[in-house]
Amino acid sequence: MSPLGKSVHSLLLLLILLLFPHCATVDRRAELLQLIPPISDLPEPWVRPTLLSFPQYRAGRCEHEGASIYDFSLVYAQEDFAAAVACSQKRCDDGDVIGCRDVAALFLDPTRGGPRKPAEGVAHARRGCDAGDGSSCALLAFEAMQTDPGAVVRFGEKACLAGGDNLVLCGLVGRTLADQGELARGIRLFLRSCQGTLTGPIEGKGIEYVRADPLLADPLALGPELNRYEGCRELSSLAEANGDLQKAYDYARLHCLHGAGGVDTCMRIAETAIARYGVGDPRTQRILERGCQLVDRTARQEALCRSLE
Repeated sequence: MSPLGKSVHSLLLLLILLLFPHCATVDRRAELLQLIPPISDLPEPWVRPTLLSFPQYRAGRCEHEGASIYDFSLVYAQEDFAAAVACSQKRCDDGDVIGCRDVAALFLDPTRGGPRKPAEGVAHARRGCDAGDGSSCALLAFEAMQTDPGAVVRFGEKACLAGGDNLVLCGLVGRTLADQGELARGIRLFLRSCQGTLTGPIEGKGIEYVRADPLLADPLALGPELNRYEGCRELSSLAEANGDLQKAYDYARLHCLHGAGGVDTCMRIAETAIARYGVGDPRTQRILERGCQLVDRTARQEALCRSLE
């Protein structure tokens, strides 16, 4: 596992904490629920996008078609590392923030074939982040995990809101903000995580779930990235704790259909779906189809799966 992967794993363990106290007043609950938009339409299950292919950097060749090193097979061989740094440095110096990000990644992640150089990596990540590149901000957040929790929140929030490439940070940083009493900021990140790579803005307009183009959703992924949609689960728990069972169910259904850990959520809401819509309803069937992928099912869950048509 790369240092970045280890850092993400460490943060996942570190941030598994209870979000909200149980002593919220009625007024506070009402205020909080107003920050969570209602759901008017629900998404279809994950659509597997088409894979893309890009050229490789190699000595004397820097064609990249606008892609990042992490978007294609850069080359892990030691002899290609210098070419990758040179090509990325030129892109960065020419004003291409992806080049700055790639230089940072090459120096921060030694699995790319070269020595780890944190100072150079952080400097280039800052250049990218200051220019608005969310993945550069994410690199800074990952790098600060062991030393500066405040920087993790600061850079992680920017990375989350910059686009759909770093949604793993949305739920994690959102939970930290909520624990710190920054509920509005936390919910904003949960909503960004829950929207995931689906289309449409979310603030002030609810959430639009029509996927305009599966390729734009996540060009290189074979399925939902781990924890991309954890914000849906967080919003469901928050709505339930504050008495809005409709929102709790709707957001749980989003996590069920899209979250990498959503199988458990599907089984948790299956009985509610059956009670509301009937076992033969297509919405209920989708929930059961996903939930019944759970390997270790209880006897009660087995009975629910037997009702799957």
